[in-house]
Amino acid sequence: MWTNQFTIQKPPAQQTLEEKREQALVTANVFIENNRSLVRKAMDRYQSVAGSNYWTYGYMGGAMMATMAACLSIGGRVPFFRSYASWISLAGGYFGGKAMLGAHNSYNLASVVRVINTLIDETRKMDEQHGFNISDYAREVDSLQHMKYELMPYSTEAIEARKHDVKSLPLDERVDALVEAYEKRRHTADQRK
Repeated sequence: MWTNQFTIQKPPAQQTLEEKREQALVTANVFIENNRSLVRKAMDRYQSVAGSNYWTYGYMGGAMMATMAACLSIGGRVPFFRSYASWISLAGGYFGGKAMLGAHNSYNLASVVRVINTLIDETRKMDEQHGFNISDYAREVDSLQHMKYELMPYSTEAIEARKHDVKSLPLDERVDALVEAYEKRRHTADQRK
């Protein structure tokens, strides 16, 4: 149409390689900062329950009340429970509260690990989109995996990672492992093209 000929907007100019790289670095920094804020938020949620006396005593009190109610209701038929209801409720409150707090903490820890796994996958996709040219993505994946292994040190994945940790190898083997990882990464990038 003739109206399209008269536009105020300039046509977009082609970006140079340096500008594209600079834009990719800015995108990587923003993406990584967003990842860190999501992990920080999940960790804060986990830490607020794990280190809180409010949750600890709340669960203990709730378990103690439930144990006392159970002892008194059963105590009509079995006099032992009525006689020792206070001691049983104290033990039930302590151990039951610890068990409920442990279940709550494990749920929160699982949600932190779920967030970290999602971010690892997204970061790998972003690294793949940029052709494995930006090393910030690989460093972020490594740091997220390290954080995950610290949170769950007895998982099979963490044990396997500790076996193959490059930092624990002698210098010659470490150099060989790093060169092998670089070649593997370059080969993967060449296959994607």
